[in-house]
Amino acid sequence: MLQAVLAVVDELPEAELLQAVTPERVGEKLGYSASSVRYQFARLFPGAVDAALDGSESTARGQRWSFDRALLLEALVGEIEVRVTETARAVTGLYLRAIDQSATAGHLGPLLTALIADLDAYAPGASDASTNLSERCYLLAVTACDRSSAIGRRLHSLRVRELEIYEPIYTRGLAVTGRRTLPAVTVRDIADTVAQLLEGAALLRRYRASSPADDRTTARGVLALFVGMTEIDPEVGDGDAPLRGLRCEGA
Repeated sequence: MLQAVLAVVDELPEAELLQAVTPERVGEKLGYSASSVRYQFARLFPGAVDAALDGSESTARGQRWSFDRALLLEALVGEIEVRVTETARAVTGLYLRAIDQSATAGHLGPLLTALIADLDAYAPGASDASTNLSERCYLLAVTACDRSSAIGRRLHSLRVRELEIYEPIYTRGLAVTGRRTLPAVTVRDIADTVAQLLEGAALLRRYRASSPADDRTTARGVLALFVGMTEIDPEVGDGDAPLRGLRCEGA
């Protein structure tokens, strides 16, 4: 029976992932009428549409306006695109400042602290409601990718834009450490690999599979990835690379 349950879940159309979202519930949150919410996400169907659809309203031609969760999901993906882009820009600014602070201090303490603070936003019960909501919406969209190639393409394009935003972090990191990428490795490769590590760590934090103490290990793992994908640049002098030694003291 459980296998059958899983099969039903696997076969759900992407719009049915939002089955619990009704115009009435959304309107209650906003102080709007259900019909106002329905109007924003409505699609015209033939008159034979199942009457069980939320709040169907007949037209003079026997057609029916119905609350369309597929349209709602498309709108949510658009909101995810905006939020992820804004977050990526904010995070990039955070890490660029931390890198400069580490360069001034002569050790990686400020950068490690920034990494740990970033992971803390995903701790169970974290107070950052915006982060929590964005993450849940993103995971919902990822789930929908199995059924919607259009959503999959949008998330792929979003990932490309996100990594473009992150690249200056690693370009700056190479400059202050006097390093260069290994042959056949690009700055984009570093950005993508580190993002995968941090996203996995954030997900583990969500269901308490890791602890705050593990955040320090993850942060050092980021530095290990950076070192493993780069090498000392012999053309850069020590005076031009304040973090050439990559010392982790002070964290």
